[in-house]
Amino acid sequence: INMVADDGSITGKNLLGSFLHPLRVIADVSVLKLLPPREFNAGLAECIKHGLLDQTVYDFMQEHLDDLSQGPQAQPAVLIELVAWNVACKAAVVEEDEREKGKRRILNLGHTFAHALEATFHGKYKHGEAVALGLIAACSLSAQRNKLEEQELGANLLTMIERCGLPTKWPQPVDELFAAMKLDKKAAGGQLRLVMPAKVGKTAVEEFYDPEELRPLLEDLAS
Repeated sequence: INMVADDGSITGKNLLGSFLHPLRVIADVSVLKLLPPREFNAGLAECIKHGLLDQTVYDFMQEHLDDLSQGPQAQPAVLIELVAWNVACKAAVVEEDEREKGKRRILNLGHTFAHALEATFHGKYKHGEAVALGLIAACSLSAQRNKLEEQELGANLLTMIERCGLPTKWPQPVDELFAAMKLDKKAAGGQLRLVMPAKVGKTAVEEFYDPEELRPLLEDLAS
């Protein structure tokens, strides 16, 4: 459930959630060919996120970047395997921590930044485009906080995002982002708990009592 302002713009994302188990999940990758390239590429951002969390997904994305850069015209066999690996990655995390008491927070990688972008720059970004920028911010924050164990990960992440037709440049100004970040449902009492990649398959979590601590990082990304 989102928070919507009087003008119809979204000022808060995913503030309430429900837990309903499906009887069956069906994925027909032929439907993806009906998507505009921008929508297709936006979906790849979540795949990239899962790649940072899971070595198998990461390796698959790296191996098939040429094909995935074709957008909706990517080979069906590649899309079938991509969907299967991503579903398996997310399902494994959710099954282990359905109600987000611990491990499931890793699925929020990049999303606190992404939700703030969506709330601040109304309609400018697709969700996946905002997630891509959020992943860049999370990886940069990890390097800044000396949490990054694979120094080449930042460059590899940028390559994947670019090849998948997603934005890499943060917008200006960044002033309004901090208020939006405080509204994120992952914030407890205004305290942000940010997930950062340490290396493929490993994350680090750090708490920020004042989102303003992130200003130098975001200003650098937007410069």
